[in-house]
Amino acid sequence: MLLLGYNTLHSQTLQGVVVNEQNTFLNNVSVILKSNENKTIAYRFTGADGSFSFTDLEAKEYLLQCNSLGYEKQLITIDLSKEKTKKINIILIEKPEELQEVIIEVPVALKQKKDTVTYNVKSFLDGTEYTVEDLLKKLPGIQVDENGTIKVGNQEIEKIMVEGDDFFEKGYKILSKNMPVKPLKEVELLQNYSNNKHLKGIENSDKVALNLKLEDDAKRQWFGNFDAGYGVASENRYTAYSNLMNFGKKDKYYFLTNLNNIGDDSTGDISHLIRSSNDFVVGDDQMAQQFLSLAPSTASLRDNRTNFNNAEMLSLNSIFTLLAKSKLKAIAFLNTNEQNFYRNSYDWFSDGQTSFENKEDYFMRQKRLSAFGKFGSDS
Repeated sequence: MLLLGYNTLHSQTLQGVVVNEQNTFLNNVSVILKSNENKTIAYRFTGADGSFSFTDLEAKEYLLQCNSLGYEKQLITIDLSKEKTKKINIILIEKPEELQEVIIEVPVALKQKKDTVTYNVKSFLDGTEYTVEDLLKKLPGIQVDENGTIKVGNQEIEKIMVEGDDFFEKGYKILSKNMPVKPLKEVELLQNYSNNKHLKGIENSDKVALNLKLEDDAKRQWFGNFDAGYGVASENRYTAYSNLMNFGKKDKYYFLTNLNNIGDDSTGDISHLIRSSNDFVVGDDQMAQQFLSLAPSTASLRDNRTNFNNAEMLSLNSIFTLLAKSKLKAIAFLNTNEQNFYRNSYDWFSDGQTSFENKEDYFMRQKRLSAFGKFGSDS
């Protein structure tokens, strides 16, 4: 019954057609679906016949915003609480403007060109974001789970690049969980992405990747941040992390460290760094194998509620341009983590004539040391 109720609440469909006053279909019109709190839920661009559609929506009210150059912006209230499939026609009114030595720059929240969707970072910031991961959680079409895995639809991304260069490949969580969001200008979602640039346009790929573009004043100079905290009233809880970066046109450097015992996982799975791609490479026999894994029962609580850790991470990463089409990438990574687990239980049993009690005190300590270095060239 719960599943049936959930499907009923999330099975509404909105279909529409956008035309002008002459009843001519308008294509490539930006159609943004928002909640009543003005939060972007999804977006579409109209096709050649002016059509668009949104599926799997909740049965409630929405705001629909239509934007197109040369037309007045339309903001429409849509009620999906009574109809399973709602069809609407939208007429955009021309808005001619005569410009006399005036330049008007209108920031667009997102735009699409071929296989690339570009998000304007400032359009999605509300002041609560600190890391790249915090920002990605607010971009429509991108999902970030509680472990930091980033997906577009049901497809996990291949990597996160900075100005077209890749430091960590599928170990991208180190970057997304630590890099500050302040220097970002745009986030590019690259669809039909190929890890081998020589196969671009040839390989039939369904992969996706992200590329971070920086503000001009953040390029070709050193910048970074440092943050630390200590729980005065808590039981010796602390956190300290810093980032130091320089993303030049030829060479790029990214140094970061993270120390904490508050249950924060700042690295993700180390095996993604060692074997970071699913692509088969002849002669590549690198692998990461865990010889012993202890996994205590945590009563279905979230990891950060039961992770009593003492983690220390340092990562030094550089990309050097050797020739016009040749680059050298150097990665050094060191992570130590000590995890403690406690469980105290008390059981009492009685059948009326016989009774007994059982007490159990359980303690587990797990220590991990991960060190990794990699040199590689890209040409």
